[in-house]
Amino acid sequence: MGKITVFKAEKIKHKNYPHIQSFIKVGRTGLRGNKQSEETLYYISSKVLPSKKITAKIR
Repeated sequence: MGKITVFKAEKIKHKNYPHIQSFIKVGRTGLRGNKQSEETLYYISSKVLPSKKITAKIR
């Protein structure tokens, strides 16, 4: 897994997701066949956790 960034969602109030506590951004790089691949994934969480714990839960 590549770089993980966690943002606290203290001021975000969303009517469909009232318990959001953090946003997680995951940047991944790798090879697909012979081509370099890059992607960015986003997650929301009802908890604020350290990056290492989030990494374990995402896998």
